[in-house]
Amino acid sequence: MILIPVNGIFSFGEAIVYLSKLLDQKAFCVTVLVIASVSKVSAQETPPSQKTRSAITKQQPTERITVRGQSERYVANKGTTATKTDTALIQTPQSVVEITSAQIRDQNAQTLGAILRYAPGVQGELWGGTDLRFDTFVLRGFPVSMPYMDGLNTLSRYTLLSPSIQAYGVDRADVLLGPSSVLYGQNAPGGLVNVTSKRPTDTPLHEVIAEAGNYGHARGAFDLGGPLALNGKVTYRLTGEIIDSGTQVDHVHDSRYYIAPSLTFHLNTKTDLTLLAHYQRIDGGFLNQYLPAQGTLTEAPFGRIPTSLFIGQPGDGFTRVEWAVGYQFLSHLTDYLSVRQNLRFTRIDYKQKQTLGAGIEPGTTLLDRFYLGADSWQNNLAVDSAAIYSHPIGSVASKATLGVDYLNAHDGWFEVDGSAQSLDIRHPVYNGTSQFEDIFQSNDLLQQVGLYAQEQASWRHWHLTAGLRQDWAETRTWDNFDTRVAPINHKLTGRVGLLYLFDNGLAPYASYSTSYQPSIGLDAQGAPLKPLTGEQYEAGIKYQPHGMDSFMTASAYQVTEHNVSTVNPYNPSSVVQTGAIRVRGVELSGVADFGFGLKLTGSYTYMDGVINRAVPFAIGEATYTIQGNRAPNVPKNSGNLWLDETLPQGRLKGLGGGIGVRYVDAREADRLNTVDLHAYTLADLTIHYSYRQWRTALNIQNLLDHRYVASCYDNGLGSVNDCFYGLRRTIFGNIAYRW
Repeated sequence: MILIPVNGIFSFGEAIVYLSKLLDQKAFCVTVLVIASVSKVSAQETPPSQKTRSAITKQQPTERITVRGQSERYVANKGTTATKTDTALIQTPQSVVEITSAQIRDQNAQTLGAILRYAPGVQGELWGGTDLRFDTFVLRGFPVSMPYMDGLNTLSRYTLLSPSIQAYGVDRADVLLGPSSVLYGQNAPGGLVNVTSKRPTDTPLHEVIAEAGNYGHARGAFDLGGPLALNGKVTYRLTGEIIDSGTQVDHVHDSRYYIAPSLTFHLNTKTDLTLLAHYQRIDGGFLNQYLPAQGTLTEAPFGRIPTSLFIGQPGDGFTRVEWAVGYQFLSHLTDYLSVRQNLRFTRIDYKQKQTLGAGIEPGTTLLDRFYLGADSWQNNLAVDSAAIYSHPIGSVASKATLGVDYLNAHDGWFEVDGSAQSLDIRHPVYNGTSQFEDIFQSNDLLQQVGLYAQEQASWRHWHLTAGLRQDWAETRTWDNFDTRVAPINHKLTGRVGLLYLFDNGLAPYASYSTSYQPSIGLDAQGAPLKPLTGEQYEAGIKYQPHGMDSFMTASAYQVTEHNVSTVNPYNPSSVVQTGAIRVRGVELSGVADFGFGLKLTGSYTYMDGVINRAVPFAIGEATYTIQGNRAPNVPKNSGNLWLDETLPQGRLKGLGGGIGVRYVDAREADRLNTVDLHAYTLADLTIHYSYRQWRTALNIQNLLDHRYVASCYDNGLGSVNDCFYGLRRTIFGNIAYRW
């Protein structure tokens, strides 16, 4: 079944012809269904009834998508990311983390990385939160960028064209841990992050915020929503934010402008249509300085490199403009059959001038540098359509989902590379010159279609989730050298999980899932690289006790990624694809609303990451074996705890505060395991007070101003020259008025 957009972006005939070619002209029965309406979106989340823990889960005649407005709760009971249906988390046989708007507000998270700081199995800020251009994070030991927005892909060949999520525009963030290709297509084996945008609410909502902080930080924001018409058939949301700030690095600024309007049309009791749009502009500099290991990780003869050191040139910076329009709808055709379709078109324009470090000249204080200029753009069209049929089969409650999604990502890239004059890091003088040497120009087109099917069956205490997906992807590249068309890449992925829900709220489960991710580029023989593939075995137990608003999960897993590229020992300018990385881990997490103003979230993660298979690694005349080495940037132990309490009564009613601790263990910086990243512990603090319609808050992140190196990378030839300091102490003080 193919669900075609109704806005004329591509026609019925074009879609059918394209699919027939993509499916290799095999005999497929294609049903073209045009959906003209959507179903009502629920504005409230109801805790699961204790009655549903008994013999058979009550069959819901229609599918609902949960949308939350402002809430004071940390505990989420339902989610749509793991199954693309509104399913209780206690019935989902996979690790899922939901971060609510209340937690985002209490911690004053202003980036996606900050939102993810207290999630299990996640390093929310791979570069310590210092990259102002886009969001990059690590899930179960595997780096991930390009988060999903409202369930739709933001994929690009170039990481620089990844989104930079405006946290104030996020209603909640969901983390699906482990391979997730069965519903979402190409993905890293560690999982995915899906953020849900703020959208219209049925009840009036109005908020304005003014904020100031260190480094000259200034911020203003507003969030308005509610019924737009007296009969309540049209609701709206308008969210906006302006940030103007300095940073911990000299001469590096960060300015952001964001506005996101949305409308929901309640067309009838079974039909809604939600229109979503946003515009974002970022004018910033490079807070991530690409520093050498000498002077950051290790002591140098000249001492430590200051975290405030700017290694660029006057005029360095970037401009990123993104706008998007789309819709979400869901229509109940019968009491048991629902259809939905989500669509978004995104345009990104990006320009940058950057001078980066390339290592310290031996015996000196001079930092070698090089120049990178870029002018790029992307058009991204993502569509996801499905039919959901919920109807009991005898004594078995059944919910079947059949869907198709389509992605068209077209990128243009113009790059200028060159050398830059060395910089004396002890006495920097910013009047050096750059010499342009190479120009690279490329256009890339990715088209992908995925067909997926999922069954969720419940019988007595048993809950089964199983699904299969077939993907077809084609890439085209036009660059300085030639035009390359990769053969149509097709892959079957799947997931199966079984969970048993006891009456007391305990739910042991086990699952198996797979993933795939197309690789860009050619091997040493000129053949297209094989897709990265992943698989995971997971077992665990969830617990949601009666009479207590809390949720706990314990899980153990093994994730393996295959076809990892490594440097060709006979030609360092090319790669061979024989590697594999395996991560085994244990995660413990819990979140609770205790009911008297006290809220808690915390987790512990153990990971053992190993390079499971690799060819020998050549450096000059020597050859090294990295097979069996620890995977870089994978800490064995990490944990966090956040506690927030607000006095519910008495003379100090409304006064509250919170404290958090984050710990990351030591880990390897390179594949040779010759450079260690040190462990670090960070503390966060908040004090807040609410009185009638006013709320004021003070947030201090990295309270003790700990200086640490968040991550490092080797260059594939044994050198570690890309190290990134984490964020130093940041202070935000704000006042909000709600009516």
